[in-house]
Amino acid sequence: MKSTALEFETTANMPVVLTIAGSDSAGMAGIQQDIRTLSRMDVHPVCAITANTAQNNHGVAAIHPVAVEVITSQIEAVTSLSPSAIKIGLLGHIDHIVPVCSAIRKLNKPVIYDPVFAASSGSHFANNDFIAACKTHLLPRCHLITPNLNE
Repeated sequence: MKSTALEFETTANMPVVLTIAGSDSAGMAGIQQDIRTLSRMDVHPVCAITANTAQNNHGVAAIHPVAVEVITSQIEAVTSLSPSAIKIGLLGHIDHIVPVCSAIRKLNKPVIYDPVFAASSGSHFANNDFIAACKTHLLPRCHLITPNLNE
């Protein structure tokens, strides 16, 4: 079994990508899928969790946004690992948009935004005010946007 220091040495030469997204309790979307995908691409994923959801393939039972200060702290904690890019998914609350934009502006790296306005089960995560704030603050900072058909 590798030690923590040895594991870090192994990933030190890999590109780092910061994923900012929600946690899917069923593991079928969100931060869990981002980490899985990035790892398969030989990229070292680091993350900031924006919301904890209670969901499965039948629907979303609850969404619990993470405090803005916690999200900011998570992002600041991993910036020393020099992410090469940023991938954004579910932002759990409208109050998350401006602080996330501020953080990505400071990092000045390419940004991919996969807007999560609704779950595939049909549950909605965003209202019109949230979408308007994304258009105003987040979309202009993105290099690539990957919406689903319904978004």
